[in-house]
Amino acid sequence: MRISGVSAFVVMLGFGAATLAAQQDTSGSIYNTNPTPQQQRQEKPAGVGVSNARPEDTSAPLGDTGERMRDRFFLKTAAQSSRGVVRMSQLALAKSSNDDVKTFAQKIMTDHAALARTWKPLAQELGGPPARELSRKDQKLYDRLSGLSGEQFDKEYMMAMAESHREDLKLFRDTMFATSNNSLKDALDRTIPVIQDHIMQADSVARKNGYLAMQ
Repeated sequence: MRISGVSAFVVMLGFGAATLAAQQDTSGSIYNTNPTPQQQRQEKPAGVGVSNARPEDTSAPLGDTGERMRDRFFLKTAAQSSRGVVRMSQLALAKSSNDDVKTFAQKIMTDHAALARTWKPLAQELGGPPARELSRKDQKLYDRLSGLSGEQFDKEYMMAMAESHREDLKLFRDTMFATSNNSLKDALDRTIPVIQDHIMQADSVARKNGYLAMQ
């Protein structure tokens, strides 16, 4: 998963997924949902213009703490990485003729779909939009893989999976250490072993097919 690439998941991703993220007037006017024009003129302080209006869509809802914002940023990054891993695995299923590579790619798809269900409640709790685009790095890699075929494609795909998941593993471990959100800690605790398993399987496929020697 790259939570530069592959790794996070559809794991992450696209946690495809991938997915992983969303956001009153203290006066008595909250009880009047449809004030008359006269009431509006009376309640509006003199000199108040558009500059006083609160944006309807903000990336950091009021009340967010530094840690909450950091946790939300992690979720976005992880979801983006998962989406990249899933998209590239979809490509592998379509392009590869190597059974080892196709089996690995299908496992990535299956595991990331399950992880997306695990992370969805947390994304709703912390808020924020789900990642729908690939990172620049993953998009560049995806475009490169799209132009390859045969053994060269298989090698590049497996190397990308191993690298991305290693990056994800570091990110997830660092977040486990930094956050105090118990729900996030629980999700991380359930996901880290899956990432480790993907790394071991990617390395195993690479060794079996001689991709390490091709580097």
